[in-house]
Amino acid sequence: MKQHQHIEEGESRYGLRRIAASLVVSAFGLAMLAACSSPLTVNSGTDAATGDNTGTSTGATDSHDNDGPEEPSIEVKRFVSCLTSKGFDARSVGWDNNQVGVVELDAAGNPAPSEIRYLEDGTEEHYHATPPELYPHVKSSGGIGNSITKEDWNYVIFRTAADMAGSPYASKQSDYAACEAAVPDFSQSTLSAEDKDANASEEDKASVLQYAQDARAKGFSWIADPSGEHPLTIVIPNTVPEEDVRRFFKECPANDTPVIFAWNGDYPYDTFAVQQAMN
Repeated sequence: MKQHQHIEEGESRYGLRRIAASLVVSAFGLAMLAACSSPLTVNSGTDAATGDNTGTSTGATDSHDNDGPEEPSIEVKRFVSCLTSKGFDARSVGWDNNQVGVVELDAAGNPAPSEIRYLEDGTEEHYHATPPELYPHVKSSGGIGNSITKEDWNYVIFRTAADMAGSPYASKQSDYAACEAAVPDFSQSTLSAEDKDANASEEDKASVLQYAQDARAKGFSWIADPSGEHPLTIVIPNTVPEEDVRRFFKECPANDTPVIFAWNGDYPYDTFAVQQAMN
């Protein structure tokens, strides 16, 4: 998937997104998810880019009080449902599924495709090809994709209906505003997984490091320590068999450890299904 975002998603506008097998995480690169510690897990990213019948999607998230993808709040679900009823292609996105994105349209009003570039190892990198001037007030965007099914769903996040001015959605401002009025308790979240890494406390950093060490002590030698740049993030290698990854999540529940799991690259199995099994 792309991403995910997660990772999603610190969400620099018009950035790069790397595809992993089946999740993205809402910032253009890693798709993050949460979940290992003893007793010892977003959002992104991620866009975990699969929708349910409410139009919401499950993506990268962090682990607080949750061993799997974060369930969108009732306000998020209601907002997505309202937008969908008015003709928007909308989904819940973000590390914690606490944002709502709508499909990015090009100048002709069609879903905007990504520009795809391939690395030497075969990994796909997806770039936004839409000119920034087309969305003058949008600060956050992302993508949900799957390198196997070739899903390529780019989205933009409008903080309010006012952000639609001057964009391909300008004529839909009143519809978006009507949903804001119908679901007054909904507001777009601005916190990303990158924020969580950057603002991590020493206690949280130590907790995630201990979690990684405990996982290796249990036989999961492929779990590496978090990097200095991403002290809360543990990457799930795409070279590890699915059964071993499932066993890892089963034997190493994250519980309250603030770990962020990242999926980076192409995976030979359905990573979203693996994440769902964590619940």
